Amino acid sequence: ANVLDTIPEALRDRMEIIDLQGYTEQEKVMIAFRYLIPRQMKENGLENENALNFSEEAVRFLIRRYTREAGVRNLEREIGSLCRKRARSIAVGKTESAEITPQRVEDLLGAARFRPDMEVAERTRRPGVAVGLAWTPVGGDVLFVEA
Repeated sequence: ANVLDTIPEALRDRMEIIDLQGYTEQEKVMIAFRYLIPRQMKENGLENENALNFSEEAVRFLIRRYTREAGVRNLEREIGSLCRKRARSIAVGKTESAEITPQRVEDLLGAARFRPDMEVAERTRRPGVAVGLAWTPVGGDVLFVEA
């Protein structure tokens, strides 16, 4: 279970709880190249290895700017989205580059969902906003409290 609070106390007493930590960024990159990208390419009809080439920087950019999780579920969704966009462009006859770079990720998926470098500065600029810190399975987060 992701959260122990939802498990009834009587059942929890009979269980052995094993706490697993989330993946590091390097582990997520390795998982993406070994499993997620090949699986999504196959599921989206990109059987040719050269149909789509992900750079390591692009995968790191996806992890940092488009996902915020301990696992890789959303990372696989984003990779799948990129694969579907490539499959569609091949189907309509476009001969664009198959190289996925950080800039191409942003072009295809839109503006980054998470911008930790800009978020704190932008949100604390307004009067009445205080900053707090929180623990999350991903590592931590900044909370904004408005008066």
